[in-house]
Amino acid sequence: MQPRLLIFFAALACSGNAPKYSGFPTYTYFAFDGVREWTYYSESTDRQIDVFKDASTYDGSAYTHTFEYIDKDSNETLMIVDWKESNGQPGVQRITIGDRECTPQETCVSEYSEPIIVARSPNMVPASTVETVLDNEEVISSTFNSSTDCDNDWNQDQEWTCLHFTVSSSDENSTVSILGDWWMANPWGPSWFQTTTGPLAFGEKWILAEADYINAE
Repeated sequence: MQPRLLIFFAALACSGNAPKYSGFPTYTYFAFDGVREWTYYSESTDRQIDVFKDASTYDGSAYTHTFEYIDKDSNETLMIVDWKESNGQPGVQRITIGDRECTPQETCVSEYSEPIIVARSPNMVPASTVETVLDNEEVISSTFNSSTDCDNDWNQDQEWTCLHFTVSSSDENSTVSILGDWWMANPWGPSWFQTTTGPLAFGEKWILAEADYINAE
């Protein structure tokens, strides 16, 4: 069975004369463009992680955006997340725990026949949810909760406002490693994130400490 994508929207207005609300341009908050580097620290540990994104690739039908999460001290690759973008809609296509050479592949690589959609393109409104049904009938839900303050330790002179997403699963034993909360800042990507599964789950937020961007595309 192919994964199915379902989209739900909360009722927004209580008056027939309420103005139309087109929502937030969620795509611009996910930092898919250019070559990028981020450093995050966790309040609950002394660890830091670096996140690297090289220039996106295009195969004639879809773009691939790859994010590599690396332990700053040991230089160990913790996780690689490959996003696939087709017709302007990005989603998580593949998650690798460890580096590309991990073995056995069936235990460390999860590839989805259709991408897990985290944010609907081009816009979403607060309290809306996107659901992706995986081949095993597990339902991955991504809810755009609200726009909220999300100050970090990189640029304290700037007022940071993020779109807060919660990614959850219908399976309490899910191993999908992007589950948790993500606070996305336009145009820098996550200002904070807190995963509940996988190698980045430590119980507290990862907070942005540094970021860099090269317009290489």
